[in-house]
Amino acid sequence: SIHVASMLSVFAAGLLPPGTNRPIFLYVANSEGAGKTLLAQLAAIPYPVAQADTAPAKDEEWQKRLLALVLARRSVLLVDNVKTQLSSASLEAYATTAKFCGRVLGESREVCGPADATLLITGNGMTISPDLRRRSLTVQLFTPYLRSEDREFRRILDAHAITELRPQILSSLWALVREWDAAGRPSAANTGASFPRWCQTIG
Repeated sequence: SIHVASMLSVFAAGLLPPGTNRPIFLYVANSEGAGKTLLAQLAAIPYPVAQADTAPAKDEEWQKRLLALVLARRSVLLVDNVKTQLSSASLEAYATTAKFCGRVLGESREVCGPADATLLITGNGMTISPDLRRRSLTVQLFTPYLRSEDREFRRILDAHAITELRPQILSSLWALVREWDAAGRPSAANTGASFPRWCQTIG
């Protein structure tokens, strides 16, 4: 359900009022090869296959990354394979503010822009700070294989396969939105305190 919510957060972003805060979506697993990055890429399906960025090591780097996201007006950021604790004041601020501000690299001026992108972060055994926990939703994956290369797949799910499946996936997402609208746009049973407007629509 959390993964479907992440897909709808991207697909139905236009239904959210301007300035709506949305949760960070975390994809965590007990081992590599569980499918974290694949699911995160599927969440970004309305756009070309999402480029997986490496995780910044320091909060200053997070601040630069998020400011670049704002300036480029990108709708999705996929940060892949976080190996340590995820803790960033800039990341926390981005998730709970309508506008994100920062100083442009090499310049003295400060710029601001809407903090309205959906953030997707993957990691194996990743831990998060308490402040990020309440600002995020987590998809937990488990693989019983000690070595991911021993896993056998019934079908190939790579960038080419995702592209071919894109019309079907988008149609399914549209069907969910259409039926929700036909039902009178009911709100979620649980409207979290951090993201009440997101819960009213996507939840």
